[in-house]
Amino acid sequence: MVTRSGSAPLGFWLFEPAGPVDQNRGDADNPLPLVLFLHGFTAVDPERYRLWIDHIVRRGAVVVYPDYQRATPLGDDWSTFLPNTIGAVRSALASLRSSGGGNVDLTRLAVVGHSLGGVLAIGYAAVASAARVPPADVVMAVEPGGCGGCPPLSEGQGAPLPDLARVPATTKLLVLVGDADNVVGDGAAKRIWAGTTSVPAADRDYVTVVSDHHGSPPLRADHLFPQTKGRGSTTDALDWFGAWKLLDLLIDCAYDGLDCDDALGGSIRQRTMGTWSDGTPVAELRVSDGPAASNR
Repeated sequence: MVTRSGSAPLGFWLFEPAGPVDQNRGDADNPLPLVLFLHGFTAVDPERYRLWIDHIVRRGAVVVYPDYQRATPLGDDWSTFLPNTIGAVRSALASLRSSGGGNVDLTRLAVVGHSLGGVLAIGYAAVASAARVPPADVVMAVEPGGCGGCPPLSEGQGAPLPDLARVPATTKLLVLVGDADNVVGDGAAKRIWAGTTSVPAADRDYVTVVSDHHGSPPLRADHLFPQTKGRGSTTDALDWFGAWKLLDLLIDCAYDGLDCDDALGGSIRQRTMGTWSDGTPVAELRVSDGPAASNR
């Protein structure tokens, strides 16, 4: 079930399961968690990520997709993007409460963001407590970019990052970069990693998604690989194993106590990317304890 509320930049989309879900969630004893999905710059239309969103919902979650900016954000003040996100979360929580909640646990929230959304995802985690919105138990920043002072931007450009030392130590964190991302590179990812030392090493990983040209079409971990519709977008092993699986494992660990050995730490299951049609393994993810160890 899809609901649209409000208008940009303060509006949001709400995605809820319309029937049974794959996981053992959705009843009074095991309510659905929330997933805050934060899009990249100008991708206010959720169709860009719709297949990933549908996958999250089918597995057992309610997805909140804030606008946080206008569809044509020329002249927008980027410092408003995080407050707009917070406002959308408050509105979504109020909407779910007014509709009876639908067996949703409004206190359990995972956050995933792509590109500028990755910056806002870690920003949300840092300010949630002060803003009195649900804390982010899980944060996955996918190819983050667009923060002020994060290469290639100068300090006066982009979205300001709050004090990342305020990210709770209880957070489970993944920071992903693509080895062929020529749009934002890894500058923001490195800055986020350096700022989130409050999260224990055992609960955070720095992940590099690796391109593989063995077959046709090749798998290229460029800046748009997380999008499932639009220019240059496809759904392939990079999506299923390079993004979707990682978030699934983190959510299952955080909320069901399952697969924690695979959600973090570089296990075979975490790193594996499936196989080509001839049986050749796809290049594995590089999972490390930080950018210096990633050999990117």
